[in-house]
Amino acid sequence: MRSRERETALIYGSLAAIAFWASFGPAAGLYRLLFHLPTFSFLRAPARFGLLVVFGLSVLAAIALRHLFDVMPQRRRTLVAGLACAAAIADVTVIPIRWYRAPVFPAPYAELARRPRAPVAEFPFYGERSAFPLHAQYMLFSTSHWLPLVNGYSDVIPLDFRQAAVVLDSFPSNDVFKVLAQHRVRYVTIHWDMFGPRQEEIRRRLEPYAANLMTLASDDRMTLYEVVRYP
Repeated sequence: MRSRERETALIYGSLAAIAFWASFGPAAGLYRLLFHLPTFSFLRAPARFGLLVVFGLSVLAAIALRHLFDVMPQRRRTLVAGLACAAAIADVTVIPIRWYRAPVFPAPYAELARRPRAPVAEFPFYGERSAFPLHAQYMLFSTSHWLPLVNGYSDVIPLDFRQAAVVLDSFPSNDVFKVLAQHRVRYVTIHWDMFGPRQEEIRRRLEPYAANLMTLASDDRMTLYEVVRYP
C-alpha cells in the first residue's frame, strides 16, 4: 500500500470507528463527552453518526477496489466494477419498492394561485408539539400557489411559531384573528375534511365572522376565504 493511501485509510478508518462508537449514544460513553463540545449539542439523534461510518467505509472500499484492479487482468476489471456497483445498489434497495401516489390538491388552490401575493393561513392549525409535523402537508399544498405561509414545519421551530400555534389552534376566535392580523394574513383556508367530526362545530363558530371573510372558492374538502376586515 502506498504511503498516501496508508494515511488515507488510517484517517477514514479512524473516523469510521469513532463515529460508530458515538452512534450508540450517551450510554456508550463517547457521545456524552462529544456533547459538551461546540456544535455537537445540535445533533439530537446520535444514530446519525452512522452516516460518517458509511462515508468512511466507502473510502476504504475504494482503496480496496483499486488494489484489486491493479492485480486483475484488464478484461475482468469492467465485470468486477459492474458487480461492485450492483452490490452497492442492492445494499440500499428495499424490495418491494413502494410507490406512493401524489395527493390530489383541493380545487380552491387553483383560485388561490391566481390571487395577488399575500400571506396564507391554513386550518386546522395544529398547536400541539406532537402534531407540528402535520403542517408539512400545507407546505406541500403551497407548491400550487407559492404564497407566504403561516403554517410550516422543520427540525428548528421558532419560538414565535410555538406561541402563535397555541392561539391559532383555537380557530375561530377573536384571539386567532389578532394573530392573523399581526402576520398580515389575507387568505384563510379551512380544510373541512381534516376537522373530521368537528366540521359542524367549526361552521357554527365561524358564523359570527361571516362579515369578516369573503368566500373565494370552495369544494367538498376545503373553502378558501379572503379576509376583508378584521374583527
